[in-house]
Amino acid sequence: MAGLVPYLVPFDALRAFAGSRDPNACMKIEGLFKRELADEPGAAGALRRLCMGEPPSGDGAPYVWALEILCAHFGQKLPNASVATIDDEKRELSHHPERLPMLPGELRPHPTPRQYILIAVVLVIITGFEIATSYISTNDVSARLIAAVLITMAAVKFSLVVAWYMHLRTDLKIFRRMFVGGLLLAGAVYLVMLSMLHVFDQGKHAR
Repeated sequence: MAGLVPYLVPFDALRAFAGSRDPNACMKIEGLFKRELADEPGAAGALRRLCMGEPPSGDGAPYVWALEILCAHFGQKLPNASVATIDDEKRELSHHPERLPMLPGELRPHPTPRQYILIAVVLVIITGFEIATSYISTNDVSARLIAAVLITMAAVKFSLVVAWYMHLRTDLKIFRRMFVGGLLLAGAVYLVMLSMLHVFDQGKHAR
């Protein structure tokens, strides 16, 4: 059962700490378990309230962490391969992020860090091709062809960014439709503005 770990703890030590109002004892435990307390917001406050003998209030999760820290401080961890500590669970999820529970509105798990890095590498490579293409002389290759290639590579990069880094690939289809609809609307407005500025007419006169 993930999140559980057996401890052999002298109960008298726990009872002596609870309500002891000893700030030195509390500060000592906070210093020894600084990293563990930082993992759970509110755990340090829960530990202080237990020390001061104050009744629990709010969410119970910080008190669970505070209790485990007290057990680790006053007691001894028992070997048991059938259970895992909270740290073990976090470490397992860091190696297998695909096991993280999906958030509301997600259709599939988020990409792994490795996938994010691979997409970043692909984006850098495409950017390199774009820079190289921009240096091609129009005397050798048609300017329209160069423009078409650059626009195509920009579209590929745009699609990768919105699909992976903006999570449209993993979210509900309604978000994708809203994004594409807004993009088409913006493109239509842009074309209308170009028409009003007679940009296309200028191209005809130039011929």
